[in-house]
Amino acid sequence: MKIETAELLDRIDVFLSENDPRQSELLLSEILLPLLEHEGYGSIRHNHSIKSTHTRAVDQWDLVVERQGNDIFMADSIGVEVKTYARQKVERNTVEHTLSRAHCSGLKRTLIFSKTGFSQSALALAAKYKPQQLELFDAQALRNWASGINTKSDDEAKREVQLIIKTASKLLINAVASNPRALDTLEWRDLERLMAEAFEGIGFSVTLTPSSKDGGKDLILQGEVKGSLKTYAVEIKHWRAGNRVGQLAVESFMNVLIKEKYDGGVFISTYGFTGNAFESLTKIQREALKFGGETKIVALCKTYTRVNQGLWSPEENLTDSLFSETA
Repeated sequence: MKIETAELLDRIDVFLSENDPRQSELLLSEILLPLLEHEGYGSIRHNHSIKSTHTRAVDQWDLVVERQGNDIFMADSIGVEVKTYARQKVERNTVEHTLSRAHCSGLKRTLIFSKTGFSQSALALAAKYKPQQLELFDAQALRNWASGINTKSDDEAKREVQLIIKTASKLLINAVASNPRALDTLEWRDLERLMAEAFEGIGFSVTLTPSSKDGGKDLILQGEVKGSLKTYAVEIKHWRAGNRVGQLAVESFMNVLIKEKYDGGVFISTYGFTGNAFESLTKIQREALKFGGETKIVALCKTYTRVNQGLWSPEENLTDSLFSETA
């Protein structure tokens, strides 16, 4: 039910001008579904009968937003109360009563909408609860919520996230180049993104593989070396427990290089390798597969910063950049 922000705001204006309680609930449901569909919610129950005559938990709310339509009142449903007072604001006792019913119903999330707003004591009470447990919406809050969706296309949103990640990776590179101990605070995926940005910054075309089912390599690098396009694989191990990489992991990565016919590879382990990690490799394999640790990462980060400062041009030295500070 994808809908433009402008249309949602128009619906909100109609909802706020409606005085009939039942019609208000219907109008609000047409606003809520587009706002909540990205969270997996897909249907809304309308309970127009007098609520005091009901005993089922699902019937104790003006609206119930559900992930799917069925007769089971699920714990992840959202109970919605719509207050259409003419003048007065919703008071603390109304919020307390709603919270009590939510707890008895097993709800983890409750929304209260009031066209006339909430008293300070009601707002203070709601502030004690996590946002996913209780949320109060007056006219402006509802408009703010609607204004925050669909302002960008899916592709634009993805590009924005990618830009944020790229910017963060650049800052992390600079931090590591200035102080290698910054590595200690990085998670493994952050380091992979950092390395991807660093290799791209010195002239490689880089593919960062998925975080799961990566095929035994974290990065795929392509670059022109002496007039020929070369492809390399990079595997990165950043185990916060401080474990060293052993023989089985090295053999597995070597098999990836052979099977997928890479021109070479680099295995980077921030905490080093065990004493027998390389024993099964032939002399030729040792030429194709290089190994690096923390010093390799720091050197790459420093090279990246020099390139970005215009102090070094890597075009003729891609392999030197790839294999420097490795064994």
